[in-house]
Amino acid sequence: MNTRSRTHRASEVNALYEAADVFDDEESESETESVFEVQHNESDEDGSEEEQVEAVESKSSSNESESIPSTSGKRKRGRPSYLRGKNNYKWSLNIPDRRGKRAHTAYTATPIGPASRVTSPLEAWNVFFDEEILKIILKYTNQEITRKIVDYNRRNIQIKSRHKEVDMDELKATVGLLYFSGLHKTNHTSVESLWSPYGMSLFRTTMAVNRFKFIILCIRFDDKSTRKERKADDPFANIREIWDKFINNCKNNYQPDSKCTIDEQLLSFHGRCRFRMYLPAKPDKYGLKVVTLNDSTTHYLFNAIPYCGAVTDKDRNESVPSYYVRKLSEPIYNTGRNITCDRWFTSIPICDKLLDEYNLTMVGTINKNKPEIPASFKIVKPQDDKIRFAYNDKKILVSFNPKGKKIVLLLSSYHHSSRIDSDTGKPEIVTFFNKTKGGTDSFDKKCHDFTTARKTLRWPMRYFYGMLDQANVNSFIIYNLISSNKTITRNDYILDLSLSLIKPFLIRRLQLPTLQTTLRSQIEAFLDYKDLPETEDPRDLIADNKLEKYMRCGFCPSSLDRKTCYKCLKCDIPMCKEHTAKICEKCSLKLYS
Repeated sequence: MNTRSRTHRASEVNALYEAADVFDDEESESETESVFEVQHNESDEDGSEEEQVEAVESKSSSNESESIPSTSGKRKRGRPSYLRGKNNYKWSLNIPDRRGKRAHTAYTATPIGPASRVTSPLEAWNVFFDEEILKIILKYTNQEITRKIVDYNRRNIQIKSRHKEVDMDELKATVGLLYFSGLHKTNHTSVESLWSPYGMSLFRTTMAVNRFKFIILCIRFDDKSTRKERKADDPFANIREIWDKFINNCKNNYQPDSKCTIDEQLLSFHGRCRFRMYLPAKPDKYGLKVVTLNDSTTHYLFNAIPYCGAVTDKDRNESVPSYYVRKLSEPIYNTGRNITCDRWFTSIPICDKLLDEYNLTMVGTINKNKPEIPASFKIVKPQDDKIRFAYNDKKILVSFNPKGKKIVLLLSSYHHSSRIDSDTGKPEIVTFFNKTKGGTDSFDKKCHDFTTARKTLRWPMRYFYGMLDQANVNSFIIYNLISSNKTITRNDYILDLSLSLIKPFLIRRLQLPTLQTTLRSQIEAFLDYKDLPETEDPRDLIADNKLEKYMRCGFCPSSLDRKTCYKCLKCDIPMCKEHTAKICEKCSLKLYS
């Protein structure tokens, strides 16, 4: 009889501790009776005196009733009004007085600065890869070419026509070919196949295959003579200069929406690099990690930090994920925007810091091993509700168990109510998270769809390919955000951009007197007639039919604005090559007789 009684009481105590967490009664936590007391949260203490008196009376009466032995052998217990985490962090179970969402400033995704005035894909791309960045690449690439020529001379290697310095038009043409290759998804096709007679003719007409390979081999982004000293302080020194300028261009030319996303982008890479990572959840698995802040609506890349190993400039007692969140969100401090992120970035301290110091809210999944999480929120209990809420100050913790097998924890400082979405049956916080979490993943997919990345063993070159992809996506977004621009598809945009980068070099190449006839005809096929240069014809020098200055053709429509330096010998009307009649000397004598 006694054994049964003791066993029954032990099972009651075990069930009680499984259902509830450690309660707030430090003075009497060793007493069994304190487990059954009804606890009150901080908001209850702020009530009226009558409510406090009633609470005290009810508490005392419950203590008296507990001291009287029950004839039924069962003990009634009250439900606690708050829970505590492993580190004694307090969560209230009572819904706060406020309802709905917090007041947020409404922002609309808008291009600003030079980006607000772009009228073509090339102009949009130049916003991110401006002349300053291209001149830096051109400068250090030519330095590398000079070093190679000196090395070839020292080794008695014959210097050929492809071993020459690069100019701006040729550098842009090289980038244009990379974009054109990405458009047709041939970035993994060998260069020799692209330049073969069975490949696409644009590659052959732009430059020789050996010249393309030599330029790709020599592209550099920093001064090699000072690199060793700079890498002692910055492992990213090989490409830091143009990376910072590129990210500043991304931040200075765009106003993000009210909702942003922080997540990781992985640039596929299999070469040797001390900060190469393995992320099994990503499509490419191995590569170089970039932590990014994206617009949740348009997926625009607004800010990014490359992972370069151990973080040395974070605050004391600050975790690495919290450091990335704090640094990436610097451009949007005190704007009232929301940041959605996954469980690697989400924590109670960074959520409080963003809200209290920088006026930013956060929504994200959170790991169960955080010391602030109550134990009961981590346990799967099929008999309990699938949705549970806990509140602390200006935050909400949600325990969501949709299938009765696995619990998902979410933290939000954006919401402060336990609303359930009527359409999905899920908490409003879960619906909001699912809607805004994909900013970075969608951006990464857009980069991957038409990537320019070719096989390389140099990690700075892989970052350069990544920057080209990022600039491609960002420029496409701002181009289509401008209402005056005609909305075009991604394919048409990349085709227009690549041809715009290549055309100036094609026009220059067309003027070479030694250019093969087949190449000349192929180049003319890629150019509009108005783009063709007005080359001198030896037959035009027989008579003085040249104008003193360029004038508009008298036969072409004014909308073409086609200029020419030739005129008709009879009527003196300016005429372009299209309206020039080529006749023999005998016929011309008859014409003027």
